[in-house]
Amino acid sequence: MSVLPPTGHAAMFSIGCQQIPDYQRPTWPSGPIPQQAHLDFYVPSVAEAVPRAVAAGAVPHEFQPSRDGQFVVLLDPAGHPFCLCEE
Repeated sequence: MSVLPPTGHAAMFSIGCQQIPDYQRPTWPSGPIPQQAHLDFYVPSVAEAVPRAVAAGAVPHEFQPSRDGQFVVLLDPAGHPFCLCEE
């Protein structure tokens, strides 16, 4: 999955990541290991974006706090939660 700015807009951010020894997956929303980061990605359609994210390796989180389906919590392959949010 590529993170790209909307068509016609310049990128205004960058994301840097680093590997840490003895990494442990976050246990969010509760537990001894908090999330290390959280990103919200705004998409035109959550219903269309979730299958694409799953095909790229994401997994829907068992905890889904959105009552109206406006966003979905997923985990990346390393276990970090992120949200796909309806624009």
